[in-house]
Amino acid sequence: MEETEAEQRARIEKQTEEMLKEGYAKKAKAEIELRFIYHKPREGQPEKYTTLRDEAKRMALMINELCPDSREKSLAVTNLEQSIMWANAAIARRDFPVAETPAPAPWPEKPPD
Repeated sequence: MEETEAEQRARIEKQTEEMLKEGYAKKAKAEIELRFIYHKPREGQPEKYTTLRDEAKRMALMINELCPDSREKSLAVTNLEQSIMWANAAIARRDFPVAETPAPAPWPEKPPD
């Protein structure tokens, strides 16, 4: 049976609490879990994705028009695309309504020996 979004969020919050108790390795595992799970879009997020995509497309078209065909132009468009992917990941992974936002767990100063 698939985990509901509420169950998933509760599990991640529980893992975060455990990380505070068990240290760096546990925190790293929960962060990996957060990064590599499906994040179903929540209310308001699709509009944010659309805004970012539309603005990036506008910029990509401008780069295409103003810059000569070159490796640099290709890299500019590729990095613009990459920046939008990371922005979308930030929204998907970290954009929770205030009431649902898990308290951030501080990273230890250094990994345990």
